[in-house]
Amino acid sequence: MDESGLVRIAAAQVGLGAVVLILAISCWFATAAAMPSLTAALGLDDSGRVVLIAVVQAGFAVGAVAAGLARLSDRFAPRVLIPAACVATAAATVLPLVAPSNLAVLLVSRFLVGLLLAGVYPSGMRAIVSWAPPRWSGLAVAGAVAALTVGTAAPYLLDATPVSDWRHVFITCAIAAMFAAVCALGLRTGPHAAQAARSVDPSTVHPLKNPAQRRVTVAYVAHMWEVYGLWVWLPALLATIPALTGSLGLMSFLIIGVAGAAGCVLGGSLAARFGKRTVARWSVAVSALCVLATPLLPVLPVIVALVLLSVWSITAISDSPLYSALLGDESPGSRVGSAIALQMGIGYFVSIGAIYVVNIVGVAVGWQWAFLVLAPGPIVSFWALRKRVSA
Repeated sequence: MDESGLVRIAAAQVGLGAVVLILAISCWFATAAAMPSLTAALGLDDSGRVVLIAVVQAGFAVGAVAAGLARLSDRFAPRVLIPAACVATAAATVLPLVAPSNLAVLLVSRFLVGLLLAGVYPSGMRAIVSWAPPRWSGLAVAGAVAALTVGTAAPYLLDATPVSDWRHVFITCAIAAMFAAVCALGLRTGPHAAQAARSVDPSTVHPLKNPAQRRVTVAYVAHMWEVYGLWVWLPALLATIPALTGSLGLMSFLIIGVAGAAGCVLGGSLAARFGKRTVARWSVAVSALCVLATPLLPVLPVIVALVLLSVWSITAISDSPLYSALLGDESPGSRVGSAIALQMGIGYFVSIGAIYVVNIVGVAVGWQWAFLVLAPGPIVSFWALRKRVSA
């Protein structure tokens, strides 16, 4: 096959992988998007609402670490692993509709959703990157994170529609995951897949093995403190802006999904020119300034407030693909996947704390002040990236 034919196949596979991730990942934030309906139906208090959101993070963290150490994405072809995980995710999503609708069942359901999505996202990212030549691998990772971002924000579009009832939200997201399973049957591993070791000793792949790995991992974990605090509670922050009270769902999608996806692609593109560490460091610097400005949102003109939030969304996620690439630069080639999986697991566990803390502060002193607790995230990332790593 000539080069142009290979390029067309690669482009089709990358596009298909992005569609699969967007559709499947929509199950992730189904609870957050349906929270008003769930609260009314089940009489949830603050702690119940927060734990329903946080338990998905815990499930994904456990699943990411387990899948990485078991080398699932290396042992199973994407057209096998990803469809199976998508179908199981859909089943876990609708579990509360076929079992007693109470908090315990919802917690089990949401934990399983997070756990099973760990069979979709890392494997989907690996499949996408396997079609990109080395000089474009960073941008391919950015594209995969952009798909995650859009998929995460997608359920917010259901707000203020006839599908806003939590049962309808869960069913819609489960249907999307089933479509993802069908699409994933066409996924193939590309010619640039890294060769992985057949077995992995967990003691040799942790992302804190040397000083450079530790700096990258600290920066990534601090970034995760910020990004999920923003993504989960953005509607509450938007509600402090009087002119937006009737369009919170749409605004949440545009800021998280559209602006965030643009940020991923922008970060990947700039990194190819200026270096991954440099772009990541400037991203978190701008992001920190945006966090510190959030108390001003209720008194700013609405256009200025939306621009500020969009810039925050762009810079909060534009560095995310770069941490995986930086850690890969510092890890043995056969152990990159496991090191990144462990880094991811640590980051998602830490994000649970941000989800809790922002809610506590928001309820106690007001949502316009709550997001200041996220400021240590980008500040610590900026500090951790002060020394040069490999790129």
